Amino acid sequence: MVVGSKEDGSVEGMETLLLQQGIMGILCSLGCCIWFGSSPPTPPSSSTFKRDKIRRNGISVGKETEKDEIKEILLKNVEEGRSSASNRKIDGGISGVLSNLLLLFRNPHYMTLFIAFGFGLSLFNAILTVLANILEPCGYTDDDTGNFAATLIGAGLVGAGVTGYLMDKYHIYRELLKLGFLCASITTIILSFSVRSDTDAGLYMSFGMLGFFMIPMLPCMIENAVECTYPLPEELSVGVLFAAGNVLGIGTTILMQYLIDYGGSDACDRWNTPVNLLIMGTAWICSCVVVTFKGPYKRLNAE
Repeated sequence: MVVGSKEDGSVEGMETLLLQQGIMGILCSLGCCIWFGSSPPTPPSSSTFKRDKIRRNGISVGKETEKDEIKEILLKNVEEGRSSASNRKIDGGISGVLSNLLLLFRNPHYMTLFIAFGFGLSLFNAILTVLANILEPCGYTDDDTGNFAATLIGAGLVGAGVTGYLMDKYHIYRELLKLGFLCASITTIILSFSVRSDTDAGLYMSFGMLGFFMIPMLPCMIENAVECTYPLPEELSVGVLFAAGNVLGIGTTILMQYLIDYGGSDACDRWNTPVNLLIMGTAWICSCVVVTFKGPYKRLNAE
């Protein structure tokens, strides 16, 4: 592992870890700037074409749009070899972003996702941040914590693959979102009872289940947000969700660490510690909010 503890209890390797992350981030950013354009030469789908036409002309494009017209314009763009966004008149600048933000926050379906995802992502980030402190009273080392976190992320990647296939095949975005939140909430209860000394198998199972149900909610939430806010820019609706989760994650992490210290050294012997109650309560509140979500599939209907 890059980061570890010395015999005197001090942490080593953090500078190396941050340096590696910084280098990888810079290389990825340079690659995106060099090899990727702002938009593809042609719209990737008919819904994107219609959205671009709405932005360019300020008109609504409905079912009366002929497929032949779409194909003709797409072929023309291919022959000319230019992006469909080259002659687009976009309401840019701060005024355009503020106008779109106002539309987002006036959308009740989006606000449901905003609340659920904001607190859900903040909870996920906080758990990963203070996971070592949660398990420390039970005698688990930093290496054990790293293994548990790797299990959570690995199982989450498997769950995301399964969820992605189901969304692409059956387009059941809302159903998967609600089911995933409910299963993740149930798993937080199982995890609270599993945090004990010498229960490695139970913790591996609990963290695996938590990752399997919680991480796939990222693509589910993104898909639902894009669907219910179409034809607004996807990068705006999704970016606001992640920004809310990351900002709330700062406060959630501080609160969680305070509750860990407040719980004392005997927290390992109880399931109803303050930090466990916070985790379970937040998860179930988010699930109750998501259950009320009834957002339409606007982009899917435009295809």
